[in-house]
Amino acid sequence: MAILKSLPGVEVTVEVDGEPLDEYEDKTSTDDFDTVTRYIEAPNDRDFEIIIVTSAGATRGAGLEYQIIVDGNVSEELVTTHDQCFNRDPHTWVSVGWPISSSSYRTYKFNRFSTCESLDHPKLCDWASLTWILQVESATKHQPHDINKLGCIEVHVYHLLSSTRSGGELEFEDVPSDVADLSEQSTKGKSLTHTIAFGETVDKGGGSYAVETEYMSDDPIASFKFFYRSREALKAELIIPRTPSPPPLEERGIETLGQNDIADLQKQLKAAKEKMEAMAKIKNEEQSDSPRPRKVARPSAEQEVIELD
Repeated sequence: MAILKSLPGVEVTVEVDGEPLDEYEDKTSTDDFDTVTRYIEAPNDRDFEIIIVTSAGATRGAGLEYQIIVDGNVSEELVTTHDQCFNRDPHTWVSVGWPISSSSYRTYKFNRFSTCESLDHPKLCDWASLTWILQVESATKHQPHDINKLGCIEVHVYHLLSSTRSGGELEFEDVPSDVADLSEQSTKGKSLTHTIAFGETVDKGGGSYAVETEYMSDDPIASFKFFYRSREALKAELIIPRTPSPPPLEERGIETLGQNDIADLQKQLKAAKEKMEAMAKIKNEEQSDSPRPRKVARPSAEQEVIELD
């Protein structure tokens, strides 16, 4: 679970089938005092939930608001009140998907995308921030995705000056479109392997109500970030240690070798023997093709040399 020293009493985890995903740290970077960053392995085509636990004493204000952001899109804003923060039992929020009504949602799902040389739908370049933006079409509207915000689950925490239950109706944003394909150019130099898609519509029962809140500050007091990747990508980034290569068969103990290992070792020995025999044959042929050295008589010092005109 991700815990922030500057905000004790708040824990955030990402779970699949009720079990928290293993979290990894980047040992080469350092977080700011109000941020905690973790890396998680994204299982393909699996639903997940975001669990937020608030223990007693986590806030001195009117409460805390948790803003949940998936791939750069705000999916939910959940409020834990002053009374809930100071109860003996921790208060738990479970964000299971994108709300589409007061009693239903579309589940969060890890989606492995494909890459291609070019895309049929238009791709725009935001020259102001020099970031590539992929424009994809959903059933309801065009929903832009900032390539630099994909692959990340965030929870921003705000201290509340006040929170009041409102009689107004809740407003629900359109569900972002799924990202099935990304161009190779847009993902070049990035370790992206997955995006967040949205699964079936589920009725959560009960209902939600609107709350009017006032922040103590416009800036969050804490941020939890989870970068999700495939296991291969995490190894490539050295977030997870790479699996060491096994020692050569000839260096392993005989008790560790199986039948297949012994067969492979026999093949290696046979290949090495054939190579040595071939090299020896070539050497013998080279020696047989070379002319034998002949002795050349040289005049001795006592011999006379007579020149004839």
